[in-house]
This record gives sequence, structure tokens and C-alpha cells, in this order.
Amino acid sequence: MTLLVSLSKDLNFTLINNQSWFIPIDILLLICLFLAILLAFLFLFIILIDKTCHTIPMMFLANSCFACLFFTIIMFWATIISLYNDLKQISYEDSFCIFRGYMTYVTGGELFYGYLLQAIYSYMTVVYPTRLFWQSAKFQLFLICLMWASVFICILPILLSHEIKY
Repeated sequence: MTLLVSLSKDLNFTLINNQSWFIPIDILLLICLFLAILLAFLFLFIILIDKTCHTIPMMFLANSCFACLFFTIIMFWATIISLYNDLKQISYEDSFCIFRGYMTYVTGGELFYGYLLQAIYSYMTVVYPTRLFWQSAKFQLFLICLMWASVFICILPILLSHEIKY
């Protein structure tokens, strides 16, 4: 046994360590992610249709829900590839692996920055209630768009410097 292990290390063999429980876990993860996608679409649909939901806090909630939806779609895609690789015993990266990693960073960053914007908005409404410009829907929508653009740009150096690895 030790002879085979040392022999494989000397000859640079790569052994695929595919456990039998990977496939059921991938299937369970796909089911949970699919349910999360359905719920996110339902929440976004309710926010879009119901006129009472057209407020600034609900705009922040819709932004967070959209970021979660986008993140979940990326994770669903990655889990499908993982399930396929587990079934076929493939251990090399596919052509979209780096892109999925980049989009995971972007959507995760957007989700956290969305929470930061919600906290700043709550702070501004409590501490500075008379400064209505900072609390306007147009300004908050501008901040949300600026946040999305900045997250895409801030994560770009990680992609360009090849720091996202398989």
C-alpha cells in the first residue's frame, strides 16, 4: 500500500477522489437552489405588481432579492456542472469556470454592498430626517446603479490578474 502511494507521487499521477455521496448532495443542492430561484422570482414579481411596495425600502429589498437571484442562478449553474463532472468523473475545469467565479464574487459583493446601502439609508432617515435629497428615490436608485457598476469594476482586477483558479 505504501509502495503504491509513493509510486503514484513519484510518477505524478492524479487520482480522482469521487465519493459516492457527492451525487446526492449535488441533487439536494440543485433542488434547494431551484426553490430559492422560484421564491426570488415570486418576491420580485410581488414587489413589481403591488403598488404599495413601490417605496424606497422595498426598492432596497428588490435590489437585494435581485442580487440573491443572480447569485443563486450562478450557483445553480455551477452545481449542474459539478453534478455532471461527478457523474462523468471529470476533474478538469470547463470553459466558463473562471467566469462563474468572477460572477460569484460580483453578486456576493453586490449583496453585501446592498446591505450597506440599506444601513446608510436607515441611518440618514433617523439621524438626518430633514435632508430629503439623501432620502429621495432617484438618489437611492442612482446609488444602487453606481454600486452595481463599481462592484463589476472592483472585482475586474482579480479576473485580469488570473487570481481566480479552478
